[in-house]
Amino acid sequence: MYNDANINRRVRYNEERQMRHKAAQKYEQPSVELVVELINQKSPKKIADFTRYDEEWFEKYDINDKTNEWVKGASDYLLNINITGNDTVFSYVEIKYKTQTFRKTISGGTTLSGSVIPNYGCESYYLDVFPVWNNICDFISRNSIPTNSFWLAFVNEDISDARLISAAKISKIIKNGWNGQPIGEYGEGYGQKAYLIPEVATVRLAELTLNEVLHSTTILRVRP
Repeated sequence: MYNDANINRRVRYNEERQMRHKAAQKYEQPSVELVVELINQKSPKKIADFTRYDEEWFEKYDINDKTNEWVKGASDYLLNINITGNDTVFSYVEIKYKTQTFRKTISGGTTLSGSVIPNYGCESYYLDVFPVWNNICDFISRNSIPTNSFWLAFVNEDISDARLISAAKISKIIKNGWNGQPIGEYGEGYGQKAYLIPEVATVRLAELTLNEVLHSTTILRVRP
């Protein structure tokens, strides 16, 4: 019976994941348009636009070849920011369109299946350890991209708000934990572990200054 329950949960998870993937594809561009709009609001003139970035890599590499798994870590988009009209700087942006957050981290505890949930005092976002995070890390490493310029942008369901966290900060939380607690990992029922990223570890893009945005850019524009 336990195995049947596990199988059922895995089936439900895969169905839910497929629905999330379809939703993400549909809402990715509106999400990055929101990110660009929020950045442009920080300047009296238009300074930012975006380029679809991962497809540049998918056109060159066969992503069905297991040796090219790292290519899947390419960010969805590249932000192009130009203040002076001369030199453009870039941020690599992976869109995470989220219709729900993980609420159990508000108070923490132990699930019926024995998973220990940390008490972050806030909701958290799922980030699949494999393949998503592993591939991002591999892509960054192979291309020597500064980790502070690679953003994950968590966009809410009605595409009205975007919260950012850099790959540098995620790596730090994975290594050192959050507020004295190890980072949460959750994967009940289907064996697919996800890091639980505290919402308060992210920052609302609308609240960042232009200088803070520019601090998370690079002059490096990596091409396939």
